[in-house]
Amino acid sequence: MTHDKHLRISLVGKGAQSLLASLDASGLGYSRVSPPAGRIMASGEMILLSLGVLTQVSRVLVEWLRARPTRKLNITTRDGRVVMIEADSAGEVERMLKAAEVVGVFDTGKPCNGDDQGERPNSHGSQGPQNGLQ
Repeated sequence: MTHDKHLRISLVGKGAQSLLASLDASGLGYSRVSPPAGRIMASGEMILLSLGVLTQVSRVLVEWLRARPTRKLNITTRDGRVVMIEADSAGEVERMLKAAEVVGVFDTGKPCNGDDQGERPNSHGSQGPQNGLQ
């Protein structure tokens, strides 16, 4: 895989791992990337997503962001600009992803009740872990 055809997303913090569950629930495939042997990385786990699914990825990211106020995206563009997004429209996120070199996904909050995704009512009114998609 070349990075030219993929969006790189760095998952930073325990709560950021919940994005993987959101991607899984939406049916979007991704590849996990390991750092080269002997190289220490300052970021968390890295995943690659196809650039062909940016519209769907942007929707998942916006839903994930809106699920908890402690979630943020840090987008570094190919021209070196850095943009922090807390919650925005899917269209705006997609526009930024098209220019992205790498996206940092952060959840600075503490996991709720032992899970990384938080608790909120589901569509049936009961409480339970949610993946940020409905």
